[in-house]
Amino acid sequence: MSIQLKCQNCFAPLKLKDQRELIVTCPYCDSENVLPGTVKTITRVNAQRFSSLLYRYIAEEFNMTGIQDLIMKLNGRLQHASVDFDDLGGNDRRMKAMELVKWCQRRDELDTLTAVVQAERPSSVLELQQS
Repeated sequence: MSIQLKCQNCFAPLKLKDQRELIVTCPYCDSENVLPGTVKTITRVNAQRFSSLLYRYIAEEFNMTGIQDLIMKLNGRLQHASVDFDDLGGNDRRMKAMELVKWCQRRDELDTLTAVVQAERPSSVLELQQS
């Protein structure tokens, strides 16, 4: 089984220059792509950059109903708090996505949010193929 990485934006193939890369820029559309399985490392290395990528991904991939569903699933995994969709600032999906990421970042729950997003869109970056 080989792993083929695809750009989240244009679906072009991505090539790793270094096996330690955490974020790969697409040579075709210049989009930054977070590699699967690196979320904890990325959040430690560069939380602000990762938060920005996560926010943009949620805003582009999920509509308002989808964000509400993400919040419901996120709340099922949180132990100490819960997110209320109506309490998040903003009245469009971009603002809701931004506020959701900020909420999780303040509570050190970016890993949890990312796990929920990856469960909802498991093939967004990684495509497994038999070889």
